Amino acid sequence: MNRLIVGLPPGWVTPEGWILGPHGVWEIAGSGRRERTVLIAARPIWIAARLRDVDTGRMFLRIAWPGGSATIEREAALCQRSLLRLAGEDAPVSSQSAAGVVRWLEAAEAANRDTLPMEQTVGRLGWIEGRDGAAPVWQGPEGPLTLRAQRGEAQQMAAMKPRGTWEGWRDLAARVHAASPVALMTLAASVGSALMARIGPLAAPFVVDLSGGSGKGKTVALRWAASAWACPTDRAVWIKPWSSSSPSIESFAWFLQHAPLMLDDTRKLNLRRRQELGGSVYQWASGQGAGKGHPDGAREVRTWHSVVFSTGEVPLPSIFGQDIGLRMRMVRIEDDPFVDGDPLVTEIEGIETWGHAGPRVAAWAVEQGDAALRAAWLDVRGRLAARLAGAATAAWCQRASGYGATIWMGLMALNEIGVEVRPPDEAAAIIVGWLRAGIESADVPGAAWDRLCAWLASQSGRIVTHAGPEPHAPPGGWIGRTGAVKLDSGDAAEAVYVLPSAVDAELRRWGYDPDDVLPVWAKRGLLVEDAKQQARARAITWLGKKVRLYCLRIDGWTGMPEEAGEVEKERWN
Repeated sequence: MNRLIVGLPPGWVTPEGWILGPHGVWEIAGSGRRERTVLIAARPIWIAARLRDVDTGRMFLRIAWPGGSATIEREAALCQRSLLRLAGEDAPVSSQSAAGVVRWLEAAEAANRDTLPMEQTVGRLGWIEGRDGAAPVWQGPEGPLTLRAQRGEAQQMAAMKPRGTWEGWRDLAARVHAASPVALMTLAASVGSALMARIGPLAAPFVVDLSGGSGKGKTVALRWAASAWACPTDRAVWIKPWSSSSPSIESFAWFLQHAPLMLDDTRKLNLRRRQELGGSVYQWASGQGAGKGHPDGAREVRTWHSVVFSTGEVPLPSIFGQDIGLRMRMVRIEDDPFVDGDPLVTEIEGIETWGHAGPRVAAWAVEQGDAALRAAWLDVRGRLAARLAGAATAAWCQRASGYGATIWMGLMALNEIGVEVRPPDEAAAIIVGWLRAGIESADVPGAAWDRLCAWLASQSGRIVTHAGPEPHAPPGGWIGRTGAVKLDSGDAAEAVYVLPSAVDAELRRWGYDPDDVLPVWAKRGLLVEDAKQQARARAITWLGKKVRLYCLRIDGWTGMPEEAGEVEKERWN
């Protein structure tokens, strides 16, 4: 009778006490004259395979029935409430029969445990590490391992199936790259995303921020970068809008794993969610999602290692605030990708070939080997860091150079698989220019200091020039006074002492975090801390009282009277 059922695994054995036939599943109840058959399912249903997740080791079962199948966790297959969800996929299970179907599947698995096919499965894309010395493999939508996907992920998988020809896409690439260095570099960052995990932890995740006026081709450049992996058109929804929820962005980031994430149009951000999504950028650059609680303990934290793209009319830092960490996690591109009226814009928007370049770059990476890729990346990072020397601290230059090295490696990979790229000197100059601009914009403490100095100058009427009481307070009250400070070298320097509450309030009003900028000011010698008390504010005499104020070294401040003697200056310390 089993031979009449198409799709049963070879060697299938129906467990004792059960009947599996072309018209359903029956359980044999009773014995002897009281033996009877009880219908469990009106159509046949069986276990087609057992699967083990290569990442977590968890077991899954592929449940099959005529005309359909589903891969679900083993614990869900053996739980009648969870199994009932298969009714929506036309499986022969209902609230009345679920308990019986669970008993049947449990008995069938036990009887066929040694003969059921055992497959390796994975729930995400990207690199699968080889075992026992085997080379890593790139997991795409069609293999090499069995890929499990939810409904939304299945849509992404469909978008990643290659279309058109490699030759057709490559011919278009030659024309696009000749016209637009921005489009070339975004493509290089896109395929470079797949190289980062092979290079190792030094190649940190980062954000490519495409910003500028409307109609300048930012979204078109984003579509071109996406075409290396998937259908870049709106119908594929592979490029997500910034209006997507943080959980959905995190989930998609984990599913892509090492392929780039594309987020379009910051105008779609809800104002109330900007701070939340700013946290999403931090999470992306850290390579892991937010940990969540669970009744059985903390859930496993989802991780990834890739590049995220963002487009918008204004740079991301302008939306999420003047944050040092955020700025140092991105490569800012404010150049226009295409000139107005460029026919390539229409051609890319109607593109009919995609999904070829990314997998080819992954195959090239396997041929090179991790050690060779890492050595090349380190060499490029060192050369870029040398060209950026002096633009900022060594640590900041090193970090930015790492992002540039990943883009450069993407260019190298494109060249090796036959895609025309710009001459090395020209490409390096473009990358260095972007990195230098990003480093300059990332000097948030410097910008905050300049703004504070301008504000203090405008508030000079609220800054006194002596230590004694002042009977007439100005509108808004006093905020500080001038004085001198003795430095570690023993020299005295001019300073302005200001209420911490006033400084912190202004910084926050301007969008800066005091905990970000004040430590940097202290390292630069602009904020003289109280070393003995290990405090940011220093204890001084002001308006006849002992108070703690920030001691700010502002060059050229003239509020300190010339006639103030050494005794007066000493009272400030």
